[in-house]
Amino acid sequence: MAARQHGLSVISVRIGWFPRDAEGAHFLGQHPIGPDCYLSVGDSNRFHALCVESPNPKPGGSCVLFATSRPARTPRMDLHPARRIIGYEPRDTWPEGAPLEN
Repeated sequence: MAARQHGLSVISVRIGWFPRDAEGAHFLGQHPIGPDCYLSVGDSNRFHALCVESPNPKPGGSCVLFATSRPARTPRMDLHPARRIIGYEPRDTWPEGAPLEN
């Protein structure tokens, strides 16, 4: 509604599993679907930069996009709209880029 009323281009992002610390990363790694929903810091940065720089959706339009890294086993979120609308292609797969203790 706001996009149409004010001529804005709006992208709503459904973020996958974004661990903030080593404890959260450990929990994600132990969860049955965690590695498939993982979003790395690098992929998050690339995704959000594409959102800001994209000419899509056009002013007055909006979309909802999923943001995850590449699934470790089974895709859980549909990344096709993100590929089509903003050109997003994830690079990382769990545990690449995760905040793990050394």
